[in-house]
Amino acid sequence: MLTSTAEDGEIEVRISVGLFMYLSNESAYTSNLQGLPTPGVLKRRVGQARYEVSTRSHGTPFSTGNLLNQATVEFERCRCINSPCPIPSHSNSATHKRALASESKLARAEVQLENARHECSLLKEVEVRLQSECEMLRRERQSTSLVLADLDTIKTRLERTDADSRIKMESKLDEANRECSAIRRRLQVELEEVNPHLREGRVENHLGKTTPSSPDRDFNLDLPVLSSRSFNTTSALANYATEEEEDRWRALQATLVAQLNSSKTGYEEEKSAADRLREDLAGARKELRSQASQLEELNNKLKEMSLPPPPVDTGSNEFETLTKRLNELEARLSRSQSDLSLAQQQLQDARQQTETYREIAESSEIRLKEEMSSIEKYRQDTQNRLLEADNCEAALRKQLQEANTQLARITTGTTQSTTELNAQLIMGRDKLKKIQEELEQKKLELEEAHKNNVELLSSAQEAEEKYSREIVLHSNDIQALAKVREELLTKTNKLDRLEAEKSEAVQALQIGRSNWEERERKLREQLASVEQRLVDLNSQNSVLHDQIQSFSSQLALQQSLTEDSGNISLNRSLNTSLSEEEMKSTEQLVSVIKYLRKEKDIAYGKFEVIRTENLRLKTQLENAEKQLRTAQESLKAEAEVTDTSVATSAKHAELLRKVDMLNAITDSNRGLREEQFLLQSKVKELTERVKKLNSELEPAMKENREFSTKKERPCLLPPTPLRKVKGLCPLEGSAFPPARAQPLAYIPPLRIGAFLPRGSPFLGLLDLIIDACRAVHKNKE
Repeated sequence: MLTSTAEDGEIEVRISVGLFMYLSNESAYTSNLQGLPTPGVLKRRVGQARYEVSTRSHGTPFSTGNLLNQATVEFERCRCINSPCPIPSHSNSATHKRALASESKLARAEVQLENARHECSLLKEVEVRLQSECEMLRRERQSTSLVLADLDTIKTRLERTDADSRIKMESKLDEANRECSAIRRRLQVELEEVNPHLREGRVENHLGKTTPSSPDRDFNLDLPVLSSRSFNTTSALANYATEEEEDRWRALQATLVAQLNSSKTGYEEEKSAADRLREDLAGARKELRSQASQLEELNNKLKEMSLPPPPVDTGSNEFETLTKRLNELEARLSRSQSDLSLAQQQLQDARQQTETYREIAESSEIRLKEEMSSIEKYRQDTQNRLLEADNCEAALRKQLQEANTQLARITTGTTQSTTELNAQLIMGRDKLKKIQEELEQKKLELEEAHKNNVELLSSAQEAEEKYSREIVLHSNDIQALAKVREELLTKTNKLDRLEAEKSEAVQALQIGRSNWEERERKLREQLASVEQRLVDLNSQNSVLHDQIQSFSSQLALQQSLTEDSGNISLNRSLNTSLSEEEMKSTEQLVSVIKYLRKEKDIAYGKFEVIRTENLRLKTQLENAEKQLRTAQESLKAEAEVTDTSVATSAKHAELLRKVDMLNAITDSNRGLREEQFLLQSKVKELTERVKKLNSELEPAMKENREFSTKKERPCLLPPTPLRKVKGLCPLEGSAFPPARAQPLAYIPPLRIGAFLPRGSPFLGLLDLIIDACRAVHKNKE
């Protein structure tokens, strides 16, 4: 059975031939033969397969001609099976072997088909990768173009800012000059108002003589001279122009004049340098033009001098002078060219210097912006910290005020009962316990935060080490990837070259086959014509043999007739006639034999030529087949190389996956760092709070010590309220029996302080409460 399917340019041809076991029973054999398809059906199936293969086999990596030939062979075999001729017993094994061979060929073709599909998929992947690389290159070009455009815009902005700054500076200088002139005029007017002699244009010196004075000269006087004269003449000018103002204006004027002079000098220098360069360029161009014109003239003169010179002796001297002049002009031309190259080099150096200055200005602006942003961030952080410190200070002040009010209440509230004091004491104990619990919790939180901080630091160090290791591995992988890409490019180029050579070899083989077939057809036609000619010659040869036999029979008759002696005259006449006829026939036979020999020699020569041509074509065919085999072997080798390229692409994909993992690790590392900074800030705040609380507790401890030293007189507490108080001593009220009241001085202070930790602020409160109770009890007594 023959089936053919075509999908996506890939053709699969399968041929299955049923193997028939020839049984001894003729009926079983005939039943097997009846199950076979008819030759007409097989012809139609083979035609359909050929049509599908011819229409859909464009671009297939293997040739289906062999498979179709196999199909036709199997069709002929089936036709032979259906023929009524008897089948020998040994044909069973032959057909079995053929079927096995066809199955092996079919398996080989399927393997080739799978290899071709694999190669097609690899080529598609390579195409996709190349398209992605092209997109990346296009994006890089676009980014570079955008960067260049941004640089151009920045350059134009800088030029605009420079021009604006220059204009502003010039305007400021003009304004300063105007202000200076106005101040001078005002001072001159004030001087004239104060000293009336100046109005008439004369000034009286200390000798009593008058000297003429002009307003221009007074206007051009320096400010220190005017101030000294005005100070000597009158003291009214002290209200209008003081020495500080004069110094300030003089310094401002000097700075502005210096800036103006420096800018003017720089501008003039740049302008003069540009003018010099332009003049040098114009002079060089003029010299080049003049030298070019001189060269043209000299060339024309040389052309004229190339003509045969006149026989006069003076021409040689003129030729020598012209050659000398030409050499001088060439030397001048070389000198001018060297000067021009130096000028161009200087121009390039000036451009490079301007570019470097521009880059320095851009970098300085970027640094200035970064510093301003960092200063703003620092200012914001300091403001936030100051606000937090102010809030903490306000809260602590409130706590201090509350404590002071409580202390004032305790000191002023001598009329309160002991029950209230005991209740406050219990409340204080409860608060103390709460505060202790909160402190313990805060301590635990601080320890946990410290532990977390240590763990985060260790994890951050590990992450940094991993990151550095991954960066090193990534750089190594990138280098390996670049090498693999280069190798892949070389292999792909080699593969394309081999495919081109294969296509050329296949085309040459097809052309050789077609030429060989044409020559074979022509040789066959020539052979057929030669065979026809040989047949004709053989027929002619047989006719000649028949004629020779007839002539020999005639000669025998003539000899028998010559033996008769009766008819002598008749024999003579017959002999003469026969001899003439024999001579003619023999000449004809000799000519025919010569002609036949020539034809035979020609035929043998043509046969030798055809045989040598056949041998030459066979050798060409063998060489072409060898080239085809080498091309196929090289293609197989390149297919193996492409397998290695597939492995490298898989490695590249794995490398990209690792890079993604590395990016994720870096993101997590950033988050951990932010958390670390937050925890460190919290730890700092808590430590500052602890320090502040300790600093606040120190004066309270001092006051407690002072109050404890002031205890001199013991007093008794009333019995009833202290009986209700539990937990005042470790025995829960057993320290005060109900019969009589015990003095508080006899209670050990360690028992009272045993309920509170060392350094707590409530120890001072307890001491104050005890002192107040003693004072109340003393007043009652």
